[in-house]
Amino acid sequence: MKLQKISGVIAVASLLLPMIAGAALVAPAPIPGFNIEYVLGLLQNVVSWLFSIFLIVAVIFLLIAAFKYLTSGGDASKVSEATNAVIYAAVAIGVALLAASVTFLVRDFLGISAG
Repeated sequence: MKLQKISGVIAVASLLLPMIAGAALVAPAPIPGFNIEYVLGLLQNVVSWLFSIFLIVAVIFLLIAAFKYLTSGGDASKVSEATNAVIYAAVAIGVALLAASVTFLVRDFLGISAG
């Protein structure tokens, strides 16, 4: 019985919380001397470097995997190592794609057009 009362209070509070928080919405004051475009440009440069580095690492891993497959001679452990290298390359490509999308996500979140 007590658990039902507590869960009821939590449910009502969770329904009313957005209204209470929305009533106190005040736009933040701009920070003097802060240029968001400069920060986003810097972030774009870092992301492009990371993207290039991760893609280079992925290609290196794929070359290592191909070499391991070619030299495995049917040995199951060497084939397993080559498979792991392919998995690492796929992870590197995934991280590179995430890094490339960071600036677009930040611009979208802040509501800034990519002009």
